[in-house]
Amino acid sequence: FRRQIVQEPARAKDYAARAERDFHEAIDRYTDLARAYGGGSYLGIASSASGGLLEVEVELGRRSADDAMALISQRLDEVVDVTTVPSGDLLESFGWHCVFGCNIALRHLEGETMHRHMAVLTNKGYEIADALDNWAMRERIFTLEHAQHERMHQVSGHDVAWTIDTDEARVIIGTMGRFPRFRATGWQILNTATVIPSN
Repeated sequence: FRRQIVQEPARAKDYAARAERDFHEAIDRYTDLARAYGGGSYLGIASSASGGLLEVEVELGRRSADDAMALISQRLDEVVDVTTVPSGDLLESFGWHCVFGCNIALRHLEGETMHRHMAVLTNKGYEIADALDNWAMRERIFTLEHAQHERMHQVSGHDVAWTIDTDEARVIIGTMGRFPRFRATGWQILNTATVIPSN
């Protein structure tokens, strides 16, 4: 339901309300499982759901975008160094917080505030996706960064410079191969970005 918010904006509130119920249920169930059986995996899934809940709460007007972004930033303080967090569902949950935060920034923030949050969240999201070799997360972050550039183009009326290195270009091509729906976006990035050699 959360993804439908963007795909069918006329029904965004309805989808957000359904997603809110699902996220609350997921948080409760996986927190109970963590208490019963231990292990970070259940807590990681509950954490991912709590990040998604922030996004839909903003959509429903139950929480301000600034408040949600502050909470996401606070949670990401736990993963300044990704090597200190065990690889798995818990680390992945921080990556999805980056995705949810980007969604909030793109839909509810403007100007320099939006760009500042997007820069922090996409950088950390890429870092976590690389640590986990998580292609689904890479696809989401590339797509969101492309949406940011499209929005900047619409506001400014001219092309906005986008620079990627050869390693990033290879990852984009790999993402295109794994996610057919991403191919059009991937080609737009590759055709408009300036590609420089990797360090």
